[in-house]
Amino acid sequence: MLDLVIADAVDDSYLGEVLLFAHDHNCGEIAYVIAPAARGRGVATEALRLLTRWGFASLGLERIQLRINPGNTGSIRVAEKAGYQREGLLRSAMAIRGNRVDVFVYSRLPSD
Repeated sequence: MLDLVIADAVDDSYLGEVLLFAHDHNCGEIAYVIAPAARGRGVATEALRLLTRWGFASLGLERIQLRINPGNTGSIRVAEKAGYQREGLLRSAMAIRGNRVDVFVYSRLPSD
């Protein structure tokens, strides 16, 4: 797992985090969390694009995926702006704050 802090270029303040998990078969998964004050500024999209590019180029990943709560419209916008494609819905696939939730699966391939 790689956990990177996203910091403001001007004052080095905390904007969020982006994480990359390596799985079997040259696949990875990215997750991101953005501080409320930093949302809507393109921070997550840029971090996702950069980490995706690095995962393909430097780690040789052949697939990177995201799992997103269907109610998280902001995260869905980030995924789509970064070139990820929705593949489907996994029912009751994650626990968030102790509750089972469905998740959309988004993915990118090096050829996308």
